[in-house]
Amino acid sequence: MDRGNKAGARKYYNIPYYNMHDTAENIKVKFIGWLLRGGLSFSAAADAIGTEVLFSRNKRKADLLLISKSIHAFEIKSDRDTIKKFYAQLPDYLQTFPRFSVITTPKYLKQVKRLAPNSTGLILFESGNFYVKRKATTKTKPRKDNLLMFLSKADLIREFKTKSGRTLSTQALRNRIEDREPTSKIYLVALKLLRERYRNLFKLFMRDTEGIILRDDLRGLTGKIEKISP
Repeated sequence: MDRGNKAGARKYYNIPYYNMHDTAENIKVKFIGWLLRGGLSFSAAADAIGTEVLFSRNKRKADLLLISKSIHAFEIKSDRDTIKKFYAQLPDYLQTFPRFSVITTPKYLKQVKRLAPNSTGLILFESGNFYVKRKATTKTKPRKDNLLMFLSKADLIREFKTKSGRTLSTQALRNRIEDREPTSKIYLVALKLLRERYRNLFKLFMRDTEGIILRDDLRGLTGKIEKISP
């Protein structure tokens, strides 16, 4: 769509009407618009957003990450999705992120509420609006190995001052750090690097979209970690 044709484009300050056939991607666009208007106390000047973020040894993708003073992950379940996949996704989300929320429609709200622990946030998307039905709360610390997967080999060597790690494979280096460092330190390093990575992407995203967000624009928020050979 031509960005100059503002009448036909989605503006982040004006969420379109609800469409019962909205896909997860469409809901994601509207949710980012809601965040940019101050939803969940989001600050465009200080916080960051990432989409389709790999986690849990790269076998999962978080639909959206909100990175501020903590890491808040979101899974979206639209009317077009099935709830079966959520059974397998839930443990990985809970073991990776200190805060986790599900954005869903009335179709799946009761099922998600029944399956997810009380620490999981619940956000209802209905009639074009978002309603926080339950706020996400910070739970027990995530697993070390899951957090370390967000760090490249260069990150690991620099942040944990492991010069001898250059002779190790990336996974062997992660294992060594997991054995030696406390979860609290690993979490703070992961938070710092994720914020830096996605904050830079988010700034470019805001500059390029100029207040009009289209589905294709979400690609700009999918930060990728460069593959490093073992």
